Amino acid sequence: MKVEVTIDRNKKLPFGAISALEAELHKRLSQRFDYCSLVIHQAGSDSLSVTGVEKDDQKIIEKSYRKLGKALTIGLKTSKKLRG
Repeated sequence: MKVEVTIDRNKKLPFGAISALEAELHKRLSQRFDYCSLVIHQAGSDSLSVTGVEKDDQKIIEKSYRKLGKALTIGLKTSKKLRG
């Protein structure tokens, strides 16, 4: 499975937010899926691309991302807070 997340480069994010998001999302995906390639980078807009999974699994991944993404956009600064 491959998951690619792009975050709008114009968003003002706290220092370390992207790496915290990557660590937490990878941890959550690894608990459910045997193999997961995760890439997070900044680009012109926000997007989520998931390939190599069934539709039901894709919905689970999207839900996890939305939950973590909301935490990121309100400015949480540590991965410990992202686990909430």
